Amino acid sequence: MAEHASTVDTYNHSCPAEGTLPTMSQLQQGMGVSGTAWLYVSSVLVCSVNCAMFLILVRKFIREVPERQVPNLCWVTSLFTAISFFTCLMIFLPRSTEFLLAAYRVYEAMVIGRFVELNLMWYGGEKQLVNNVGENAFMRFNLPPCCCCLLCLRNKLLTRKRVKHVRFYNPMISTMGHCHQLILTPMSSL
Repeated sequence: MAEHASTVDTYNHSCPAEGTLPTMSQLQQGMGVSGTAWLYVSSVLVCSVNCAMFLILVRKFIREVPERQVPNLCWVTSLFTAISFFTCLMIFLPRSTEFLLAAYRVYEAMVIGRFVELNLMWYGGEKQLVNNVGENAFMRFNLPPCCCCLLCLRNKLLTRKRVKHVRFYNPMISTMGHCHQLILTPMSSL
């Protein structure tokens, strides 16, 4: 019985305080040497495979895709590589998780903006998009899970003006990501 109590005390003593992230040594203590090694090796392996696949994709884009679409395609398809890279960094630097997540949000906002631009390129611009969809085409913004919140945006007629609004908000999405980073960087360093 005394042996069990000392084991519990040892584990409680090495746990990080509530609301804080563990250090690398605490992570290693909790997972054991082999578990920690497996975590590090597998995260680096996944990140390396994603980087290799991304480089193959970029090479294929350069060869087969129109030149003006290549940068946007690279941004959009790099999302999975970025996720594995940020995850790998969070595993190796557990105390920087909040900062890395804030940086990832900025990156994700930029990818969303590039995705909108890429779609407009594929359709041939705003005017061509409206022509391809046809007259009296409706857009629905109140899809699940926001169907209850966006009642005012039920079925809206798709016009060139509304497509321009989407394009106008595109840079604002990227700007919001940068503002988010500017606000969270000092907060995460405190």
